[in-house]
Amino acid sequence: MLPDQHLALAKERHLAGDLAGARSLYETVLAVYPAEADVMFRLGVLTLQCGACDDALAWLDRALSHAPQEARYHFARAQVLATSQRFDEAVATYRALLASEAASTDLWFALASTLQLSGDTHAAAAAFESVIALDPANVDALNNLGNCQRQLGDTAQAEASYRRALAVQPDYVSALTNLGTLLQMRGQIDDAVALLNKAVQLMPDSPASLLNLGVALLEQRRFDEAATLLEHTLALDPQFPEAAYNLGNALNALGKRHEAQAQYRLAIALDPHHADAYNNLGNVCAGTWANSTPRSMRSMQRCGHVPPSWRPATTQAT
Repeated sequence: MLPDQHLALAKERHLAGDLAGARSLYETVLAVYPAEADVMFRLGVLTLQCGACDDALAWLDRALSHAPQEARYHFARAQVLATSQRFDEAVATYRALLASEAASTDLWFALASTLQLSGDTHAAAAAFESVIALDPANVDALNNLGNCQRQLGDTAQAEASYRRALAVQPDYVSALTNLGTLLQMRGQIDDAVALLNKAVQLMPDSPASLLNLGVALLEQRRFDEAATLLEHTLALDPQFPEAAYNLGNALNALGKRHEAQAQYRLAIALDPHHADAYNNLGNVCAGTWANSTPRSMRSMQRCGHVPPSWRPATTQAT
């Protein structure tokens, strides 16, 4: 097989998700053409997909040593830096690229996402607004802008952003989820349940969507329905502490104290810093019951500390 044929097959395998097969073929091509920067770039992307950030950077640096002006190599390198939580370096790279490609929605979105991850919510919101100025129908940017606005305390603007996303794509689960939980927070529980139920209908096997609806049903005191949903949530994701915690609340409300204790203990085992689970377990063991605090989850982000009361459903551009 000729090197060009190896490369074409490597790209095909890569797109199909056969990373090991693609790597072997890329390396075969590189053995024949050791200065082929594009192959080094593709190996960097593949290696990032495998979770080896340091090795991915090494491949991309090799590619850039042969083609230092290639913007997409710099873009990929910034993605690796962001994945490695080297946010300042990633942001600097994205801004440098935007100096010559100011109309790139991909660059603006990547910059905004990195700023959001770094905690610079004001700057992230401004960058998402730049995406929307270039592409008003970009539902991912609208959803994430809403998350930023919500985190900044501007819930009216957050609601408007979620609704704009849903006007473009009515079946957009992240925006349905975020708008539903926002309305729930405001006490508009019936409207919230309608939105969260639609999200579950669209993604019936999504643990996060099921949890959100279960929490809202708890607030409506529909304890049997909530318990059924939350049991299904745990069946789908047995490592989900919020599902165990909220199932404990539902079971306790149904008078099933022993079963509730088991779920609170499971929540604590999964998240040893879960203060609400400790509190409710203590109440149940003591034979008392104060008002429980349902906890919802709207995020693909996981943290190693006590979870906040709200986590947004974030989205990434593809």
